[in-house]
Amino acid sequence: ASCHMTGNLNLLQEIRTIDSIAIGMPNGMHTLACQEGSATLGERIKIHKVLYVPSLKCNLVSIAKLCKELNCSVTFYDEFCVLQDRTLRTLIGVGEQRG
Repeated sequence: ASCHMTGNLNLLQEIRTIDSIAIGMPNGMHTLACQEGSATLGERIKIHKVLYVPSLKCNLVSIAKLCKELNCSVTFYDEFCVLQDRTLRTLIGVGEQRG
Protein backbone atom coordinates (compact mmCIF):
# COMPACT_ATOMS: atom_id res chain seq x y z
CA ALA A 1 0.00 0.00 0.00
CA SER A 2 1.24 3.49 -0.75
CA CYS A 3 -1.05 4.97 1.93
CA HIS A 4 -2.50 3.78 5.24
CA MET A 5 -6.12 2.71 4.54
CA THR A 6 -9.09 1.20 6.32
CA GLY A 7 -12.64 0.25 5.42
CA ASN A 8 -13.75 0.66 9.04
CA LEU A 9 -14.59 4.25 9.95
CA ASN A 10 -14.87 3.23 13.64
CA LEU A 11 -11.08 2.74 13.76
CA LEU A 12 -10.41 6.40 12.97
CA GLN A 13 -10.19 9.45 15.20
CA GLU A 14 -9.86 13.11 14.18
CA ILE A 15 -11.78 12.37 10.96
CA ARG A 16 -11.80 15.08 8.32
CA THR A 17 -13.15 15.42 4.81
CA ILE A 18 -10.51 15.56 2.07
CA ASP A 19 -10.51 16.10 -1.67
CA SER A 20 -11.36 12.76 -3.29
CA ILE A 21 -8.42 10.44 -3.89
CA ALA A 22 -8.70 7.62 -6.44
CA ILE A 23 -7.78 4.24 -4.97
CA GLY A 24 -6.84 1.26 -7.16
CA MET A 25 -8.23 -1.97 -5.72
CA PRO A 26 -6.54 -5.40 -6.06
CA ASN A 27 -9.30 -6.58 -8.43
CA GLY A 28 -8.45 -3.79 -10.91
CA MET A 29 -11.45 -1.64 -9.97
CA HIS A 30 -11.15 1.91 -8.63
CA THR A 31 -12.92 3.62 -5.75
CA LEU A 32 -12.61 6.93 -3.92
CA ALA A 33 -11.45 7.96 -0.47
CA CYS A 34 -13.10 11.20 0.72
CA GLN A 35 -12.16 11.10 4.42
CA GLU A 36 -9.04 10.51 6.48
CA GLY A 37 -8.13 10.37 10.14
CA SER A 38 -5.71 8.99 12.67
CA ALA A 39 -5.61 5.43 14.00
CA THR A 40 -3.93 3.70 16.88
CA LEU A 41 -2.02 0.46 16.33
CA GLY A 42 -1.84 -1.58 19.49
CA GLU A 43 -1.72 0.58 22.58
CA ARG A 44 0.96 3.15 21.75
CA ILE A 45 1.46 3.66 18.03
CA LYS A 46 -0.57 6.43 16.39
CA ILE A 47 -0.55 6.83 12.63
CA HIS A 48 -1.92 9.80 10.71
CA LYS A 49 -3.52 10.40 7.32
CA VAL A 50 -5.26 7.02 7.26
CA LEU A 51 -7.61 7.02 4.29
CA TYR A 52 -11.18 5.78 4.77
CA VAL A 53 -12.04 3.55 1.81
CA PRO A 54 -15.61 2.28 2.39
CA SER A 55 -15.33 -0.68 -0.01
CA LEU A 56 -12.08 -1.94 1.55
CA LYS A 57 -12.55 -5.14 3.56
CA CYS A 58 -9.27 -4.95 5.46
CA ASN A 59 -6.77 -2.51 6.97
CA LEU A 60 -3.57 -1.65 5.11
CA VAL A 61 -0.47 0.02 6.53
CA SER A 62 2.13 1.59 4.27
CA ILE A 63 5.44 0.34 5.65
CA ALA A 64 7.35 3.18 3.97
CA LYS A 65 5.09 5.82 5.57
CA LEU A 66 5.15 4.02 8.92
CA CYS A 67 8.96 4.02 8.95
CA LYS A 68 9.06 7.74 8.12
CA GLU A 69 6.37 8.69 10.66
CA LEU A 70 7.90 6.74 13.53
CA ASN A 71 11.57 6.99 12.49
CA CYS A 72 11.72 3.22 12.78
CA SER A 73 12.80 0.10 10.96
CA VAL A 74 10.61 -2.94 10.42
CA THR A 75 11.92 -6.50 10.36
CA PHE A 76 9.63 -9.21 8.99
CA TYR A 77 9.61 -12.82 10.15
CA ASP A 78 7.37 -15.66 8.99
CA GLU A 79 4.44 -14.87 11.34
CA PHE A 80 5.22 -11.47 12.87
CA CYS A 81 7.16 -8.23 12.42
CA VAL A 82 9.15 -6.05 14.81
CA LEU A 83 9.26 -2.23 14.82
CA GLN A 84 12.40 -0.69 16.30
CA ASP A 85 13.55 2.88 16.79
CA ARG A 86 16.01 3.56 13.97
CA THR A 87 18.58 5.30 16.19
CA LEU A 88 18.40 3.54 19.57
CA ARG A 89 17.12 0.18 18.24
CA THR A 90 14.61 0.05 21.12
CA LEU A 91 11.40 -1.90 20.60
CA ILE A 92 8.44 0.19 19.46
CA GLY A 93 6.00 -2.61 18.72
CA VAL A 94 5.34 -6.08 17.37
CA GLY A 95 2.79 -6.98 14.72
CA GLU A 96 1.42 -10.47 14.27
CA GLN A 97 0.00 -12.23 11.26
CA ARG A 98 -3.78 -12.61 11.38
CA GLY A 99 -6.01 -14.40 8.95
